Amino acid sequence: MPEPLQPVPPRQIIRNTTWLVAWDEAVQSHVYRRDVDLTVEGDRVAAIRQAGPTDDADAVEIDGRGFAVLPGFVDIHAHPSSKPMLKGLTDEVGSRQLYMRSLYEYLPLFEADPEGRRAATEVALCELMQSGATTACDLSAAREDWLDALGASGMRVYAAPMFRSGRWYTPSGHEVREAGREGLDRALRVIDRARQHPSGRLDGVLYPAQVDTCTEALLRDSAAVARERRLPLQIHAAQSVVEFREIMRRHGRTPIEWLREIGVLGADAIIGHAIFLDHHSWLHWPTRDDLTHLAETGTTVAHCPTVFSRRVILLENFGRYRAAGINLGIGTDTFPHNFTEELRTAVILARVAAGQAHAVTAADIFTAATIGGAHALGRDDLGIQRCSRFRSGPQFGLCRWRAGDTACVRRRAAGRARRQGARFRLCRCQCSA
Repeated sequence: MPEPLQPVPPRQIIRNTTWLVAWDEAVQSHVYRRDVDLTVEGDRVAAIRQAGPTDDADAVEIDGRGFAVLPGFVDIHAHPSSKPMLKGLTDEVGSRQLYMRSLYEYLPLFEADPEGRRAATEVALCELMQSGATTACDLSAAREDWLDALGASGMRVYAAPMFRSGRWYTPSGHEVREAGREGLDRALRVIDRARQHPSGRLDGVLYPAQVDTCTEALLRDSAAVARERRLPLQIHAAQSVVEFREIMRRHGRTPIEWLREIGVLGADAIIGHAIFLDHHSWLHWPTRDDLTHLAETGTTVAHCPTVFSRRVILLENFGRYRAAGINLGIGTDTFPHNFTEELRTAVILARVAAGQAHAVTAADIFTAATIGGAHALGRDDLGIQRCSRFRSGPQFGLCRWRAGDTACVRRRAAGRARRQGARFRLCRCQCSA
């Protein structure tokens, strides 16, 4: 049985925090604060002030000396119930006649039983918490114990039950076909249950799985329902050359252009992974409109660099998308679900793709992992990242890291989530030199 959640203390104070990372609205950037006290009341930041003596006898105190406190990361694109089981199986396989992608011929071969999927989910969520993520979007096929497993984790999780008009399969190894149908209504019922879950930390995302496995009617209906119910919508699109050419064959439009035409793009939409836009060098396409479509509609891109780098595929490039005005968030999408390593990979590959060492900064990637992810989920109230200039009010998740060390070695025992109730979770990741 999962460990029961502890009652929320009425007031908590992280005393003498050596470093605090907060969002400064005036400069639109994260900034450092030194030697501060952070006060939490229930699930909200009540105050941030310079460290000093105060009369807070009723508060639970946490020693912040020697630690950096930063916003919990937001993973907007993960597949916890399946990807941990693929380690060592799909690293180097791919269909030679389908641009070395493993999506169409290899991934359908691996399907675990419910017990295996729950184990995979627990492993992935532990990895996320160990690496500083406190919010995740779980894109998975629904199962009976799914919501309870997510609720027991202590994380804030957006359940995104997959549905689509058909599935991928390839009879020849060089073409992709679709077959079958699953339901939008069933996904909505799962999301309703998530919102009613007793943990109080679950919500939902509408997830028509892929642009090339959903009919136009299903996508139009999904977009309409998402807006009616105020739900984020996430879909895989522009993730392979095969898909780009198939959508062009069917509709005479790029995947991004077609999604805009049928009303899917918008401020509530997240596109994973939006790599093969019309400017991508692998396509040699004559237009340069897709970035504009994303920017003008306020659509978010879920960027997951590690899984694509294993196929020598790069987003071209993070800095270019950002300069175009596109909101970006970060996802893991593969094993391991190590969010800090995903950020490291993102900044390095962004510079490689741009051919310029200063094209993207660590701060740009950090913003995507916090502000960008929260915005994509419609939660601009999340995190101390919205608590600038000692302003109070937002809900949040926090991570506490040992400050001053040059190497981070996450230890299993120290990396467990410290669950303090419905929304406040202090993830303490110990480090050593």
